[in-house]
Amino acid sequence: MKNPEISVIMPAFNHEKFIGEAIESVLFQTFEDFELIIVNDGSTDNTEDVIKKYNDSRIQYYYQKNHGAFNAHNRGIDISKGKYISIINSDDVYHRERLEVLLDLAKKDNLNFIITDIELIDHNSNTISDPDHWWIKWYEYLKSVYLQSDSPEKALLAGNFSISTSNFFFNSRIIESIGLFRPLKYIIDYDFVFRAAKLEPKSFKFLHDKKLLSYRLHGENTILKNPLVANFETFSFLTDAIKDIYGQDISIPVDHLNNIKRYLTKELNKRYKKETNNLKIEFDLKYRELDLIYQELDLKYQELKYRQLSNILNHNKKMLEEMYILKNSYSFRIGRMITAPLRMLANRVPRRNVLKPIKTTVIGANELHTKLDEIIEEIELVSFDIFDTIFERDIEPPDKVKEIVARYLSDNLLDTYKIRYSPMELLKLRDAAELELRHKALSSGRDFECRYSDIVKEMVTKVLGKYDAELAMTMMKQELEIEDKVLYVKKGMLEILEWLKNKGKRIIAISDMYLDREYIKEIIRNKSLHHFIDDIYVSSELSICKYSGNLFKHVLMEEQVLPVQMLHIGDNKSSDHRIPSKFGINTIYLKDKEHLKKKYILKTYNKLASNNPYWRGRYFLQLIRPPFEKDSFFYNFGFSFLGPVYSTFVYGVTEAIKNHKLKTVYFIAREGELFLRIFKLFAPHFLKETQIPSTKYIYLSRKSTALASLCKGLSHKKAILPLYNPRQQGLYSLCNVFGLPHDEFIEKAKEYGFTDIKTPIHNWNDERFKLFLNDKWVKEKVFKYAQKDKALLEEYLTQIGFFSHSTVALVDIGWNATIQKFIQDAFIDRKDYPNVYGLYLGFRNGMMHTFNEAKNTIIGMLYDDRLNNPAEKTMNRFEEIFEEGARALHPTTIGYIKNIETGVLEPVFKDDNAPDRIKESLFDEKIEELHRGVLDFSEEFIRAIDLTGYNFQDIKPFILTMIERLVAFPTSEEVNNLMNLKHAEDFGYENVMDFNNEKIESLGTILKPKQLIKKIEQSNWAYGTAQSSKIPGITLVLRLYDLLWGYQK
Repeated sequence: MKNPEISVIMPAFNHEKFIGEAIESVLFQTFEDFELIIVNDGSTDNTEDVIKKYNDSRIQYYYQKNHGAFNAHNRGIDISKGKYISIINSDDVYHRERLEVLLDLAKKDNLNFIITDIELIDHNSNTISDPDHWWIKWYEYLKSVYLQSDSPEKALLAGNFSISTSNFFFNSRIIESIGLFRPLKYIIDYDFVFRAAKLEPKSFKFLHDKKLLSYRLHGENTILKNPLVANFETFSFLTDAIKDIYGQDISIPVDHLNNIKRYLTKELNKRYKKETNNLKIEFDLKYRELDLIYQELDLKYQELKYRQLSNILNHNKKMLEEMYILKNSYSFRIGRMITAPLRMLANRVPRRNVLKPIKTTVIGANELHTKLDEIIEEIELVSFDIFDTIFERDIEPPDKVKEIVARYLSDNLLDTYKIRYSPMELLKLRDAAELELRHKALSSGRDFECRYSDIVKEMVTKVLGKYDAELAMTMMKQELEIEDKVLYVKKGMLEILEWLKNKGKRIIAISDMYLDREYIKEIIRNKSLHHFIDDIYVSSELSICKYSGNLFKHVLMEEQVLPVQMLHIGDNKSSDHRIPSKFGINTIYLKDKEHLKKKYILKTYNKLASNNPYWRGRYFLQLIRPPFEKDSFFYNFGFSFLGPVYSTFVYGVTEAIKNHKLKTVYFIAREGELFLRIFKLFAPHFLKETQIPSTKYIYLSRKSTALASLCKGLSHKKAILPLYNPRQQGLYSLCNVFGLPHDEFIEKAKEYGFTDIKTPIHNWNDERFKLFLNDKWVKEKVFKYAQKDKALLEEYLTQIGFFSHSTVALVDIGWNATIQKFIQDAFIDRKDYPNVYGLYLGFRNGMMHTFNEAKNTIIGMLYDDRLNNPAEKTMNRFEEIFEEGARALHPTTIGYIKNIETGVLEPVFKDDNAPDRIKESLFDEKIEELHRGVLDFSEEFIRAIDLTGYNFQDIKPFILTMIERLVAFPTSEEVNNLMNLKHAEDFGYENVMDFNNEKIESLGTILKPKQLIKKIEQSNWAYGTAQSSKIPGITLVLRLYDLLWGYQK
C-alpha cells in the first residue's frame, strides 16, 4: 500500500470541547493524501469518546498513559509513514488549504521546515483581533524581530515566533539530523524549532503574511498553567542557545549572568524567609490578644446570663407568693362560690378552640383551592411563599441560575473590559462575596442573609479594582433576565390568586431570597401577578428570614394582624409550615408531587449531562416548556420531533456562519422557507450584529437547474441520474427530469432500439443507451435547449447577487447537493464564480456527484455519509418526512420568466392543476400545523440555549437518538398519521409517494413471510410498513438487521 504524502500528528490531552473541531479541520483539507495519527496522552475527560465518533480510514488512533506532550509527539513521529510531517494540537484548527499550500511550497522551494502566520481564537472559536490584546502585541513584536534579523535562529532568541507545534510542517528526514522532541514540559516547540532553524537556515521558511492556522488561547494552555516554571525552562534553553550561536567566547558573561541570577534568588529567598517569620510572630501575638479578649467577653456573657436568670427567678418567686396569698384570701373564695353556676353553664356549651392554628397538608393546586374554600371566611391575610409555590423553575438545582449568569458575565468582561475570568472563577468570587456578607449580617445580630446588589458591588470591585456602576447594572439586569426566563407561574395558581382577590382578601408574598425586593417585584410584574399581590416581604431587605421566624414576626407587626387571622402557604416543610405555626399562624403545606417529580428529573438529567456529553441534549430538551394545551397530532409532532431536528440544524448553520465568516446566505426553496424563518428567530440571539449575514429566499430546484447543467453535454454519468428513481420510465424520465421535450426524441430513440420511449432502462450500461447519448443530433438538441435555459438561470443568479460575492452559502435539506452540483456544472468557468458552502440537514451523496473542491465545501449538519456514523444514517431510512415537514406551501419551481413590466425574472411554478400538486395540496393544512409546532418549539429552543450555553455538537448526539426512535421505532399513532401524507416528487416526475399503499393491513400478507419481507423491502419507510403489521418486536428485528448487515431501502 502506498505511503501517504503527509503524516498529520495530533497529540491529545483533555480537550473534549475542542478536539472535534481540530479533527474536522484536518479531515476537510483540500489536500487529501494524508494519514491522521491521534495519540491520546492519558486523557481523563471524554476526549476518547469524541475521537471514536469519527470513522475515517485516514485516522489512526493510539492511547497511552500520560507521559507528557514530548512523548506523545515522538510516538506519533515514530508511527508516521509520510515524507512530510505536520503537527496539530487537539485544541487548534487548521485552515482548509493549509496542507495543500505548505506541501506545494516545500516541493517548489525545496524547504525542510515551514511555519505560517497565525489567527488567534478564543475558547468559543471567536477570532481575537483587538490590536491592543497582549498576545497580539507580543506576536507582532516577534514577527518584526524576525523580519529585521539575518537568520531565523537569531530571531528566535527574542522569542518563539513559531508559537506552537501546531505550526510545524517539516520534511521527516530532518529528524535524522536534529533528533526527536526533548523531554521538556513547557518549551518543546521552542527547543525543536530552534534546532530546525539552525540545521539549514535557508530551507527554513516563515510565511509571516499568510494565516493558515487558528491558535486557541484559553485557560488550559500548557504554558499558561505555570509561567514561573516555563520561564525557568526558557532561561536554561536560551543560555545554551546563545552559546550555540555566538560560540564559547560568550560563555563567561553568560556564566556571570547565571551567578547574578543565583545571588538574586538566594537573597530573595532569605528576605522571604525573614518576612514570613516576622508575619508568623505578629500573627501569634495578635492571636493571643484576640484569645484574651474572647475570654473576657465570655466571662462578661456568663455574668450577664447569671444576672438575667436571677432576675427571672426572683420575679417568678414574687408572682407565686402573690398568687398563693390571693387564692387563700377570704374575698377570692367568696367570688368562686358566686360564679360557680356560670362556670357550670359555660362548660355545657360547645365551643371551638380558636387558639389552635390550622396546620394541614395538600397535594397540588386543585386540592389547595378546595381547602381554601373551606377555611377562607375567617382569614384576613393570605401569605404565599414565592419560589416553588407561586412560581416554578425550569432548572434544578436553583443555583444553576448563578452558573448561567457567570457564563454571560465571563463573555461580557472579555468583550467589554478585555478581562479574562472563567465562569468557574466568577462563581468562586461570588460565593466568597456572598459568604462574607452573610457572616457580617450574622455578626451584627441578624440572620444569615445578604442582598444581591451588595454581592454585585463586592464582585465588581474585586474584578475591576474599583466600583463600576455600569457593570453592576449589567450584572443585576442579567440575573433578573435569567430568573425571568426560568420562572413560570405554577399551574392553577393564577386562578387561586384571582379567586382570593375577588373574595376581598389581602394577599402578600414572603420569601427567603437573596434577590433585592425591587427585583422580585419586577419578576412578579413581568408575570402579570402584580394586580393580585398587595405587598412583598423579602429576607434580603432586613436580613431576617422565615427559617428563624423573624420574618414572620416582622410581617405580623407590619400588617397589624393577629396570627389566627393570617394564613401562610408554602412548599418548605420547615420554613413554611412548622416555623409559622409555632407563632399561631395558620399554615398549609403545599406538597406538589408532580413538581417534585419534575425537579427530580431535571436534577438527574443535569447530573448525567455533567458527567457524559451525550446527555446534554436530553437535559436540554427537558428545559423546553411543552405547549400549554394539547393540540392536533401534526402540531405536536412539529413541536416535539421536527422542531428539535430543524432547530438543531439551523443552530448548526449559525455556528457554521460564525466559524467560516459567511456574509451571504441563500435559503433554497422549498424547505428553505421554514429554515429561513427559524434562522431569523435565531440570528439576533446566537450571532453578534457584525456576524449576521445577508439572507435571501431563492427559487431554485433540481428541475429549474438541471437543463442548464447540460450546457457542456449530456454525459452518461448525468444521464443515469433520473434512473435512480425506482419508478423511472427510461428516456421519457430523462427528458422530463432535464426539461427536454420528449416528443422530439421519440424517433431518434427508435433508431437505437427504444420502440417505446417510456420503457424502463435497468441496464445503465446498455450499449443502445450509450449510442443514443453520443448521437450527434441528440447532442446538438441537448446543447440548444441547455444554452437557452442556462441564459435564464444565469440571469436569475445574477439578479439575486450570486456572482457578486467571493463566498456564498446555500441552506437546504440536502441529501445529494444536486442543485449545488448543477449550478457548478453550468457556471464554474466564470471568473467570478464564488466559493460555495453547502450547509445541509443531511448529505449522503447517493448519486456520487463530483465537486470542484476548491470552490465547494459541503457540510452535512445532522447526517454526513462521509463520516460513516451509523447513528446519522438512520435519517436516510425516511428522508421524505424531513422534506415534507419543511416544505413551503407554494409549488415547486420549474423555471423562470421575465416580468415585462419590471424586467425582473420571476419563478415559474408547477401548475396547481397537475395531478401530484392537487394531491399534495390536500395536506397543506396539516403542513401548516407542523410548521406552527416547529416555530413554537424554535422560540423555546432559544431560551434553552440561553440557559445552557450548549453548542451544536452538545445537542446533536441526542437529537440523532430522537431521529432513530421516530424512524426505526414509530408508535402506531405516528404510523397511522404519517403514512397518510402524500409526498410529491420535484425532479421531473409527477409521481406522488402514497405511504398508505405501503401499509400491511392484510392478514394474508402477515402469514406469508416472503410476501411480508418483499413488502417491507419495497417500502419507502420500511420501519413504518413493518410497524403497521402490528407484529410484536418486528421493528427491533429490522433495526438489528439494518445495523448488522446494512438493510438497503
